Amino acid sequence: MMYRIFTLGDLQSNSYVIYNDKQEGVIFDIGGEDIEDLLEFIDIKKIKINSIILTHGHLDHIKGLNKAIEVFPDAGIYIGAEDFDCFYDSVLNLSAYVGRNYFELNLENTSDRLNRIRENDEIFGFKVIDTPGHTIGSKCFYNDDAKIIVTGDTLFKDSVGRTDLPTGSTNLLKKSIEKILKYDENIVVLPGHGPITKIKNEQKSKNYFEESYVRHKH
Repeated sequence: MMYRIFTLGDLQSNSYVIYNDKQEGVIFDIGGEDIEDLLEFIDIKKIKINSIILTHGHLDHIKGLNKAIEVFPDAGIYIGAEDFDCFYDSVLNLSAYVGRNYFELNLENTSDRLNRIRENDEIFGFKVIDTPGHTIGSKCFYNDDAKIIVTGDTLFKDSVGRTDLPTGSTNLLKKSIEKILKYDENIVVLPGHGPITKIKNEQKSKNYFEESYVRHKH
């Protein structure tokens, strides 16, 4: 399993193209409409995208979705069941806080491609892990063969996601972080913002909940 990181949108969110040696692949999160480099990479590598997987429903992780579903008409779209309403609710997806540029999913020829995912579902070899806290429907995605975990805004390098936004919960996030950090220390963490890290590096971090949402604003 191979992956390439693209940083998209005003809030510099990470989008991941992850693909196998058969040139089959998925996109994790697509937080901006500036996806030209991402599309060029997929075209050069001749990757067939079969799924677009969203770690949660905030604007900086779904803003480019309307453009992507036009480019990839056969790709299924996956989001945590509890965050599904973020497709239509500008408060939940946070677009209400950034002026008039509200996000609303274009449902034309799309509704039959939308999938609500839950704990222990599997997509493209990734096991779905229920990790509420940043949002109620936040999910992480673990691939055992590749030893990688996509964590969205649940876990970053040396930090965690903020919990002071709609449906956020510090208590739930603490439990989710404990859950993730029980995974093997050598697993590579692919976060929603910032550099990649490893589980063992984050197991050493002690001050997540004393400082995290002062230091990290995603």
